[in-house]
Amino acid sequence: DVRDPRDMKVLSFVPCNPGTRCGYIRVDRAKKLLIIGHDDSPRDNPVKPPAGEKSKPGWSFHDVSDPRNPKFLSFVPAIPGGKTHGMEIDGRYLYGCGTFEPSMTREGLQIID
Repeated sequence: DVRDPRDMKVLSFVPCNPGTRCGYIRVDRAKKLLIIGHDDSPRDNPVKPPAGEKSKPGWSFHDVSDPRNPKFLSFVPAIPGGKTHGMEIDGRYLYGCGTFEPSMTREGLQIID
């Protein structure tokens, strides 16, 4: 809450998936939708996945209509060990680069409705 810059308060916290970093975050203010890109990056996140599990890179979607209580809506996964890189939103679609097919040697554009 930044209404009073001398007394700012954290309302809530949405963490990255264990073993990922969240370098790309967007909010659709009209739809009250938070979108986070989770990029496989075990060295950048001290929170590790449980033993024997891999990190979960991809895109997560959260309802932030109540900023004190964000609600997880959905997750679109990348491949295990995959990347997400860059994103834009336009009120209807997410345009994000990532590795979403095992045959991909580089990131590609994914459009998510």
